[in-house]
Amino acid sequence: MPDMPPVGLSEIRGVLFDKDGTLISFEKTWGPAMGSAIRHYAAGDAALAEALAAVSLFDLETERFGDMSAAIAGTVADFAAGWARHLGVAADQAFFTEVDGLLRHAARNSLAPIGVPHEVLAELVAMRHVCGIATNDAEANAQEQARALYLQDHLSFVVGYDSGHGAKP
Repeated sequence: MPDMPPVGLSEIRGVLFDKDGTLISFEKTWGPAMGSAIRHYAAGDAALAEALAAVSLFDLETERFGDMSAAIAGTVADFAAGWARHLGVAADQAFFTEVDGLLRHAARNSLAPIGVPHEVLAELVAMRHVCGIATNDAEANAQEQARALYLQDHLSFVVGYDSGHGAKP
């Protein structure tokens, strides 16, 4: 590969952010949300809660994800299909949308930004950079979190796995 000259900030036209692990703390936001969703579906059945957690490679006690958890880099369908089997419901878009909504609601209470992302994005926009978010989260979840963190005025777009472009690789 030939040597590439360094790119200066003045040459950059846009910055595309992943949301989880970049703008918000994945573990602090989604750990409590996942625990809440699992407990909701288990409805007091400890064995069912453990089965749902196992499918997600999630530790209910510590509210932490295993390194290979589909919830880390995948979409809700990647783990909720397993939940559907244990719950005896169809693993279809209606169920995935329901799980997304439940997680979105639960994440409101645990949303944990990394640093002060609205200041970072404001500075980038002031430098005339276009900013956006691409995430494997649902678009509605990403939009809601962007609003909660006061990012919406600095973003030109937000796309989720369900925005019509598919999931990120």
